[in-house]
Amino acid sequence: MSVSRKIRYHLMKDMGVPALMRLSARGKKGHPRRQSPSLGPPLKCNSRLKEIMATHYLLSRYAEGAKPVAWVTSGAPVEILRPFGFYTFYPENHAALCGAQKLGPQLCSEAEEHGYHQDLCSYARIDLGHYFSGKTPVGRLPKPDLLFASNKICQTVVYWYRALAEYWKIPLILFDTPYNFGEIKEGDISYMVRQLEEMIPLLEQISKRRFHHKRFQEITRIAKEASVTWGKVLSTMKARPSPMTIFDAFNHLAPIVSLRGLPAALEYYRALLDELKERVAQGIGAIRDERKRLMWEPSVQRRSSSIQEVRSPVTVSWKPVRTALRQQKRPLTRHCRLRAYVATL
Repeated sequence: MSVSRKIRYHLMKDMGVPALMRLSARGKKGHPRRQSPSLGPPLKCNSRLKEIMATHYLLSRYAEGAKPVAWVTSGAPVEILRPFGFYTFYPENHAALCGAQKLGPQLCSEAEEHGYHQDLCSYARIDLGHYFSGKTPVGRLPKPDLLFASNKICQTVVYWYRALAEYWKIPLILFDTPYNFGEIKEGDISYMVRQLEEMIPLLEQISKRRFHHKRFQEITRIAKEASVTWGKVLSTMKARPSPMTIFDAFNHLAPIVSLRGLPAALEYYRALLDELKERVAQGIGAIRDERKRLMWEPSVQRRSSSIQEVRSPVTVSWKPVRTALRQQKRPLTRHCRLRAYVATL
């Protein structure tokens, strides 16, 4: 890693990016966004969310050469990368941003011109289109030193990341998550633990850092607490009227994906939860005259007593997870057991 780039990164992190965010906020004060008369007041935390994610993307421009950079899929255990100082970037989030900025069709066409079929997942086509064209609404993305994928979400990411690894000639780590159709098996936990243990030498080699168990334990604690707090945020939507919409939930999902394991994500969700509780107490709804609800429900089979039946969106009981964490002393085992329980919900 370059010393000059490290200095530039830290200068931008401590002074440059905060100054840019203040200038941006001043410029937007005179142009308030028009609010639909059928909607309630917008969340105050929206501005904080934009600031956090904009800062993440701005800093990513200066991460290359200053920190090891990993491109990560949303289902991968990013916590294992944090002790090594990786700057993590999520192409799926970037693809969603490209779609919101109306750049998606153009990037998809770029990928299709290079032989990728239009039936392929648009997230993958947008990301591959970015690779071929370099186009992005955020200026520039950092070139990765490592690709880190998990098949927990879908199989497409495996082939998508294999293609990127071949183009860039960089290592690809795949975290293979066992299927669970009932009780968690010890063999599945051991299988995931061994995978994490096998990753550590390569991560040490790329980052030039040693693995520290205590640091990993602290990162896992923060990630778990942020995830639980995010679950409480979603649970506030059971109130009538609901303090936020499903579209708000999709937007506010970003930190738990991109910043999981970092204090910024936990602090943000605590602030968001406080605001939502206040709205519930005051009867402030995301929709002024809420009469009907449409429930967005993925195809979930009831495989565990951890899923509780409620009238509003499904909530998760974390009691078996907390019990498992208390019973495990090895941090890698503890982390895998937590992920395995969540995967069954």
